[in-house]
Amino acid sequence: MSEVFFILTTVFVAYVIFSVVNDEKKKSQKESQTKNSVQSTKPATTEVKVTAPNITSTSKDTLVTAQKNLGVESGNIRNPNTGEVTKIPNNYWFSKRWIKEALVKEGLLDKIYKNSELNDEVNAKIKQALVELEAIEKYQA
Repeated sequence: MSEVFFILTTVFVAYVIFSVVNDEKKKSQKESQTKNSVQSTKPATTEVKVTAPNITSTSKDTLVTAQKNLGVESGNIRNPNTGEVTKIPNNYWFSKRWIKEALVKEGLLDKIYKNSELNDEVNAKIKQALVELEAIEKYQA
């Protein structure tokens, strides 16, 4: 009887620890999302320091119109090795491994970044690289 009580107590303690850790993760994710949304809604300051490459709206429009003229659906890329067609992810974190490797292989990025290395400057560089990867002929869907 004491063994059963010990096992049940151990399972209960493990459950409590799991739920506490999981709640902390959710809370930190919500805080980071609200922090990002608050930062994006703040008015721009007069001092602007730009160190990452920017994508102008005209270059985006030109790329989209060129792809429409070629009959290419915007936002999709194809893995030339397997033929898999996938949407370009909004976040580098959710990118498939072959997309990250292709960005490095084509020289658009220096390396495959870890999630802990991502910041605003790196994210801007990655978004520019994804647009350029989509424009490369062998990756077009």
